[in-house]
Amino acid sequence: TMIDVWPPHKDVVVEEDDPEQILEAINDRGITRLVVEDIPPTSPTFLRETVSSAKRRIVSALAYSSTGRVDQADITIKGCAESEKNVMATMHMSEELSDMKDQLQKNRDALLVDDRPVETYRRIDPADAIKKLTPSTEFGSATRSYLDVLGNNPKFLTTSW
Repeated sequence: TMIDVWPPHKDVVVEEDDPEQILEAINDRGITRLVVEDIPPTSPTFLRETVSSAKRRIVSALAYSSTGRVDQADITIKGCAESEKNVMATMHMSEELSDMKDQLQKNRDALLVDDRPVETYRRIDPADAIKKLTPSTEFGSATRSYLDVLGNNPKFLTTSW
């Protein structure tokens, strides 16, 4: 589609809904500016080294909403007609979205202000952003295997930034 991630190796799929694995993937790609969905914060547990690496590198974070408008926004981005044409063309080409196209169209229309899509974001502290990576706080199998190697010693874990 027109909005595919390119080059393809930049499209990363984390196999488990595990905060540790997600933060590791963020670290592995050297992400410095993090954008997370504005979900209720959780209390995830991470390996200390994973958080330490993220703290040294992530310089800013934004919260977004799947509706396009986040509460308490302090950043507004206005699109143009051309970019919106690309979004709509991509949506209409996708066979996976066939059952949802009417609702998606209504959602996009709700974002229009003077015929331009307007989306909002909110600056948040990176410490808060890592609590919004996923609603899950469970360790996946990869993280459990790390912990086994570390003797399941809690000194290697942290819940704080």
